[in-house]
Amino acid sequence: MTSFSYNLGLALGPLLGALLFEKIGISGLLKIYSITALVVGIIRWLFLEETLKAKEVDPKHIRINLDRKKTLTFIGGSFFFLSLSLTINGPYISLFQKEILNYSQKEINLVFTQMGIACAIASLIFGKMADHMDSAKAWAVTSLLHPLLLLGWVMIKGSLILLVGSAIFAEMAYIAYPIFVSSIFEESIRAKGLGMFGFVTGSIGSLSPLLLNIFEGQNLNIPFILATIFGLMSFSVIIKLGGDRNEHKQK
Repeated sequence: MTSFSYNLGLALGPLLGALLFEKIGISGLLKIYSITALVVGIIRWLFLEETLKAKEVDPKHIRINLDRKKTLTFIGGSFFFLSLSLTINGPYISLFQKEILNYSQKEINLVFTQMGIACAIASLIFGKMADHMDSAKAWAVTSLLHPLLLLGWVMIKGSLILLVGSAIFAEMAYIAYPIFVSSIFEESIRAKGLGMFGFVTGSIGSLSPLLLNIFEGQNLNIPFILATIFGLMSFSVIIKLGGDRNEHKQK
């Protein structure tokens, strides 16, 4: 449901942009964004309640020991985010549509709207499926299928089915990986472990665009080829962590 809500917003935002861009321009859209962000912030402040109470924790039990499973998770997660920074977290999908497919700004926004709606629906379906799946294997497979389908979209030059399918697999990976990552940390250090995972993988993932400087001036297929290579490396590491799905359930 959380992913559904996010993706519904990601679908309606570009749709609103496509409808209003010619009338109010970028500055008008930025004003709408600012007002929306302010309203959301006020709603969170006034109405959201913290339902989990803080616990006293023995300092001896808050240290993270990087065993083999955690180390492989960090490595696989780093490859995963290296891939994502060249796909849905980067500008290259929009750039490809503009430079290669010659789409207008409105057409690009409508494509992202369709991707967002598809991901919103897929979130509800996969959210139920995830309770009956091995989260590590689900993460591994979707982390590879996402860039692979996206590369197919690039090679065919504009197959909407492949692009939407790629976005759906990315969303599935986004649902699967927190389930698995949180399961490898004890409850007393789960938040700290997730924070450390986010810091390490996010920092390494942000390096992907720098690698493109090596291929400066070459065609726009390069980011998607690199993303697929990183996706394959992510898959090869994470798939080793899969096993009995009951092993990865929340403790």
